Amino acid sequence: MASEDIGTADPRALMLALDAAQAYERLGQPEGELALGQAVTYLACAAKSNAVYRAFSAAQHDAAGQGSLEVPKHLRNARHAFETIRAWEGYRYAHDEPDGYARGETYMPAH
Repeated sequence: MASEDIGTADPRALMLALDAAQAYERLGQPEGELALGQAVTYLACAAKSNAVYRAFSAAQHDAAGQGSLEVPKHLRNARHAFETIRAWEGYRYAHDEPDGYARGETYMPAH
């Protein structure tokens, strides 16, 4: 629930659930049950978003349909490739760009 149903709507939810499970393992009953109860109450009241679940599922579907694709040159981090095929030509270092973002840069393969 914390990951699939709440996700990015409340990123703390997953850590809270994991911490509660660990508290239960370490404390046992009855104190550990209170930690689980707190987590359940928090998760039930938290905002919900399954955006990550949907996006990840779509990405898996795309990957299954397209197979392995070549990594775009500007995303590679291989010194040898940069030196032998001059892959750095046209490379835009996002940290040198206004707002630290290379506008117009593409990161996904063209369909």
